[in-house]
Amino acid sequence: MTLPEIPPIPPGVEPETESAGGRAPDSKKASAWGYISLLALLAILVLPPLLVVRYAGARPALIIAGAGVWAVSVAIKHPLALLLSRLMGSRMALPGRSVAQGMLSAICELSAAGLYFLLRPPSGWNNVVAFGIGAGCIEVVYVLVLGIVEGIRGRDPDLDAAWLAGAKCSLCVRYSVPLERLLALIGHTASRGLVYAGVSAYSGLRLVLCLAVLLFAAVDGVSYYGLKTEWDWSSPSLCRRFYSFIGGISLIEAAVLVLLWMR
Repeated sequence: MTLPEIPPIPPGVEPETESAGGRAPDSKKASAWGYISLLALLAILVLPPLLVVRYAGARPALIIAGAGVWAVSVAIKHPLALLLSRLMGSRMALPGRSVAQGMLSAICELSAAGLYFLLRPPSGWNNVVAFGIGAGCIEVVYVLVLGIVEGIRGRDPDLDAAWLAGAKCSLCVRYSVPLERLLALIGHTASRGLVYAGVSAYSGLRLVLCLAVLLFAAVDGVSYYGLKTEWDWSSPSLCRRFYSFIGGISLIEAAVLVLLWMR
């Protein structure tokens, strides 16, 4: 998934002034919010794999496979995205480039999952779900590593100040990172479930492959467009609209998957 600007985890926002007791109240709040986000991310990373293995009887190997296939697909996707960007250049309008990049992202990630399902079909939906959870969880690790690297390199104080201003009045902005990872985990799991349904003899519904690709491409295409137009990700109204869109797509994918599972 194309990622927007990552708020500090924990925040590195430094206030311009300090209170008599040391750190300014805003800085203390920012640190507390950041640690809550970090704990939420760790919960998203740990709990779904434990639950699907403990209560659904999934094989841990499928979680590892989902993570590995995601990593391989992203390693292939990034250079192809750069090549596509150079080929399109400024000859294509940004909306067209966003659609193309979204489709490329969807095809790379989901075709890799589909190829795995064809070569090593999982035994049961529980293992299909575990595969998708593996993809979502490894992306959580990726986000955590990005946050650490940005913290070491030094973050943009203007971006951090904008995040703090938005976080003061919006829970969406304040906890945007764990919210995004939770929605992405649902999307990763459901989209790979749709791919499994499309390539397996279980359903014979090839149309769900198209649905999975289009919905995945919509999320990454909109994210790409937002990055290129420099959306203010710390704006409460934009944050709500953006994550409502992602959440809606994830719920559609999950609902279709549940309907297929109930057939």
